[in-house]
Amino acid sequence: MKCLRLSVGMPAHNEEANIGKLLEALLAQELPRWLELEEIVVVASGCTDSTEDVVRNFGERDKRVKLVVEAERRGQTSAINKLIRLARGDVVVFMCADTLPSRHALHELISPMLSSPDVGAVVGRAVPLNDINTFWGFLAHLQYAWMYRPELVAVDFESMTAIRRHLLKPVPKEVMVPELYLDALVRARGYKVVHAPRALVFTRLPDNIWDYVEQKRRDTFHIMCLRRLGIRVRRRELRSLAALPVDGVRLTGLKSAYRLALASAIWAYCYLAALSDVLLGRRKRYELWRPLKSTKSLAIRGGELG
Repeated sequence: MKCLRLSVGMPAHNEEANIGKLLEALLAQELPRWLELEEIVVVASGCTDSTEDVVRNFGERDKRVKLVVEAERRGQTSAINKLIRLARGDVVVFMCADTLPSRHALHELISPMLSSPDVGAVVGRAVPLNDINTFWGFLAHLQYAWMYRPELVAVDFESMTAIRRHLLKPVPKEVMVPELYLDALVRARGYKVVHAPRALVFTRLPDNIWDYVEQKRRDTFHIMCLRRLGIRVRRRELRSLAALPVDGVRLTGLKSAYRLALASAIWAYCYLAALSDVLLGRRKRYELWRPLKSTKSLAIRGGELG
């Protein structure tokens, strides 16, 4: 069996709290003989903490870890384009620097490509560490339960996504968040985007209204901009949004009703705020977004990564 070479890449801005744990988790991946971890590339963009030093120290111990430095923060698209240009593997895995993969995540993520040559991209499963019994934890778990519906699965770096390298091309500069652009790119070439539910990656979503509104408003703005480029976003179609209450009830039963009512008010505000920003041409507000402190605390016991 031919060995598949794997490149893993992530943008990083001031991720000193987690980047070391992430690199350790990637280097400790349990891989089959047919899968080789060729390289791990970190694009450190405008870092003012010790992120670069941490990555350099790992690179001195293991040559597969590579650091690319952007002296100024230029946005996610700039970092992703560097990863696309530098990646040498047959498959490129994009992920966020504030996540942690389980021990078998890469194996599970790549397996669908081995068995189905028409699969161009595989999306893993993000597991929120937020407490589902809290309002913000409920929204975090609801988000991913909904996003992993078969008709809604799309390229998502938070969930960790593998894409065949020959399908990649640079993302236009006007695209600020490249996931859905790359999703459209893969599908336009006639390939499938599928979900690998056992490719687990742990993450944390906002746990306060300020960070939550900032993130949701930002995501909505970016999706509105993609529509102007002619990219279809199935997650914003009425039929897809109607599935949210169903998934909410599945998660926590009827007590989700009041939570969904409050969430609907927040979502409506975020939509109107983003629409206002589009109409008023406030693009610069979103080119370099504010890091959300409440998403950076990943407290995981060693056994949970198994």
